[in-house]
Amino acid sequence: VYDPDRILYPLKRVGPRGSGQWKRISRDNALGDIAGRMKKLRDAGTPEKFMFHYGRMKGSDSSTLKQFMKKGYGSSTIGNHTSICETAKWTSQELVWGKHYDVNDLSRTKFILNFGCNFFEAHTSHVPIAQRGAEAVGRGVPLVTFDVRLSNTAARSREWIAIKPGT
Repeated sequence: VYDPDRILYPLKRVGPRGSGQWKRISRDNALGDIAGRMKKLRDAGTPEKFMFHYGRMKGSDSSTLKQFMKKGYGSSTIGNHTSICETAKWTSQELVWGKHYDVNDLSRTKFILNFGCNFFEAHTSHVPIAQRGAEAVGRGVPLVTFDVRLSNTAARSREWIAIKPGT
């Protein structure tokens, strides 16, 4: 709330990407611009190129928006909190064990191969796995992370393999 760099109104980039050049625009202009871009994709028959990403919505909010995106707009390209938190972990656990469990034995492991699980930042059992992971890395256990972004976990890894989305 008190961060001096907090964004208080819509901004539109006016310079090259990464230049930090922005201008203030109205909320109506911002929403109109977004709606226009979404309409262009839908009219071109490629609504899946737009991704709707949301955090933790409570109640029926998430199902209402998901249904609008799928049925009303025509895209199932939806990401949420789980997309950046647990999905990679669940997928790997289901492939290995058939279900997703928190069965990490980091205190005795000799190698950690990590696919997008950012356990130094956010995790369902964050405190225990962050502690055990830090201890493992501290005693020299190699941590190799595959992730689309340089997360805190990727930064603490011996090797970070940056995955390019769509490849």
